[in-house]
Amino acid sequence: MYSHILIVDDHPAVGIGTKDMIERNMRVRVSYVQSAKLAIEMISRQRIDIVICDWQMPVMNGIELCSILKDKQPDVKVMMYSGYELEPHFNEMMDARVNGFVSKSRSSDELIQSIQSMIEGNAIIPIDLLQRLRSMDLRALQKMMQRQNSYITDKEKELLEAISHGHSNRELADKFHISQRGVEYQLSNLFKKLQVRSRAKAITVAIELGYIPAKTLKS
Repeated sequence: MYSHILIVDDHPAVGIGTKDMIERNMRVRVSYVQSAKLAIEMISRQRIDIVICDWQMPVMNGIELCSILKDKQPDVKVMMYSGYELEPHFNEMMDARVNGFVSKSRSSDELIQSIQSMIEGNAIIPIDLLQRLRSMDLRALQKMMQRQNSYITDKEKELLEAISHGHSNRELADKFHISQRGVEYQLSNLFKKLQVRSRAKAITVAIELGYIPAKTLKS
């Protein structure tokens, strides 16, 4: 039975082009969807062996999508396929259980080799990425120190605890008696202080820094 590969990319030219290239070079079944929502719907209906996912997409990025796909099909392998620099998000990808990373700047042959290696059960981490990650250790420590020096107010700690319980912006607005736009503004400021871009990462950092206890997380 052929492996079933799902490509998720919000740019049809890239997604369809990648699909056609894989089909020409491998004996596999390939599907393509244009959004994270459609990927979740597909993996809920049928078995997928490998997901090749763009990182930067509307509504939900590839890392967030990976976590959901892994929850639905723990055995699915997810390859992050992006034109962006991924090393700043390496820990997030590890937490999301990403299985491999391939830059869109790589050749078609390299992508095919990476897919074949993943089918065989291997993780894909380019050597040059590992080398760059080593040089980031000091910068990561400096970033954590900057976070620790950022002043988080009691109200912001309450907001962090509320989002750890999974409340929507509307629910947060009702809880704190402000508008949804006010919630968005406060979250934006909070994310800047914590140097994060998502709720999930904000919660992780807040727990690491002791702003909220781990037991507050929604199960």
